[in-house]
Amino acid sequence: MLSRGYTYKLKPFLKRLRATPAINAPLTSFLRWGLSKAGQELPHRFHFLLRAGDFDLELPLGGWVRIRSTADDSVTSGLFWWGWRSHEPETLGLFQALARRAVTVVDVGAHVGLFTLIAAASVRAGGTVYAFEPLPQCFDRLRENINLNGFDNTQIYVAAAGSESSTKDFYFINGVATPMMGGLATIFANESYMSTLKVPVVTLDETIGDRRVDLVKLDTETTEADVLTGMRTILARDRPTIITEVWDQPRGEALTEILKPLGYRFFALETNGPVPTDIVRGGSPSMNCLATTRSSDEIFEIARSADASLKSRR
Repeated sequence: MLSRGYTYKLKPFLKRLRATPAINAPLTSFLRWGLSKAGQELPHRFHFLLRAGDFDLELPLGGWVRIRSTADDSVTSGLFWWGWRSHEPETLGLFQALARRAVTVVDVGAHVGLFTLIAAASVRAGGTVYAFEPLPQCFDRLRENINLNGFDNTQIYVAAAGSESSTKDFYFINGVATPMMGGLATIFANESYMSTLKVPVVTLDETIGDRRVDLVKLDTETTEADVLTGMRTILARDRPTIITEVWDQPRGEALTEILKPLGYRFFALETNGPVPTDIVRGGSPSMNCLATTRSSDEIFEIARSADASLKSRR
């Protein structure tokens, strides 16, 4: 039986071994293949089995993208084991359906690029995807994923988006290679598990300029209203459809105050499809909201067609 001291020293070695693609990739690929042949998938209680190695991800409405996973990110590992349904399934199919109708898509808080990749693979011919990610390690993975796919229709920025151009403190979780939680919000400032980094902040009005914007995805951990404030010209000119995360009702009210005077309608994105709401509902089960000037009938039709496409491909 191994002593505690020996086991403690062995753990870092085993962790490095697990993160070595030459070892991890064939083993995890073989395990997934075996489970698929048996008509099964990895039980979610084994979520700690992280993937190290590139893999192909089938998109909700068809098409594929290639994603890099280095055994340090539960999101990409989840996509490897369980496909796109492992991450915001109530949102991804609708997002891809809207991206197919768009010429210009903006992804604010791009992380390692899942929404950026879907948009780049789906946007109309001649279209462009703008992606903003302020955390350097996440930005590097975003760039790697774009290069893996050979996309030449993206413009990426290692910057946050906000209400004005500046430099601000960005808070992110300690000890995580590509942290999912992080942002400019000062609510994170006194948390012991957070580190701080100075990052550039830009406005979408200044960065994108006169180009028409059709679709925007926002996920900035509570500062979404600041992003909208910095794109008031785009909002007034283009009325883009917006998919945004909303943590709680006060933040939902801030978004409503900006968007409702412009004629926006709101939908909570739930597992059974978009649900109309009178204001932006914060903290709904999925925490994601659709804001659009499209008619309710058009949104329901887009959602129905996306759902029909999903069912036909199962």
